[in-house]
Amino acid sequence: MSAQGLEQDKNVAKSFERQREDRLQYLEDRAAIQDCDTSQFETTVNCWAPEGVFDETAGGYGRYVGHGEIRSFFRDVVFASFKVCAHLTSNHHISEIARDTAAGVAFVAVDAIALDGSRMKVLGCYHDKYTRTPNGWKFQTRAFVATFPRDIVPAPS
Repeated sequence: MSAQGLEQDKNVAKSFERQREDRLQYLEDRAAIQDCDTSQFETTVNCWAPEGVFDETAGGYGRYVGHGEIRSFFRDVVFASFKVCAHLTSNHHISEIARDTAAGVAFVAVDAIALDGSRMKVLGCYHDKYTRTPNGWKFQTRAFVATFPRDIVPAPS
C-alpha cells in the first residue's frame, strides 16, 4: 500500500471515530437534558440557567425570569396554593442539539388539590430551549402551552 493510501485509511478511521464520539455526546446530552424535571423545589429551580425564563402566561400564572423569580413562583404560588400537586412530564422530544444549545418539547399533566379542596387538572406541553452551562444542561426558556382547557372541579360540599 502506498503512503498516500495508508494516510487515507488513517483519515477514514479518524472520521469514523469522530462520528462515534459525536453520537455518544449527542446521547449524553439528551440524557442530561431529560434529567431537568425532578419535581423537587430547589432542584427544580436549579434546572434553569441563572437568567433563565419560566413562562406560564398561557396557564394564567405569568412569566418569571431568573432563579429568584422562579423560586418565588414555586414557593409563593404553587406550594402555597395546593395541598397536593402532581406534575408529570412525558414524551420528552429533543428536536435539535447544537454544541451548547438545544430545543425540545415535553408534554405535561398536572393534577392538583387546592387548599379549598377544589381539584384542578391541566394538560399541555412545554416548549423548551436549553443551554449548556459549566453545571450541565439548563433551561434557557420553558414556555407552557395548553393543549386542553383547564378543568377545575369545585370542592365537595
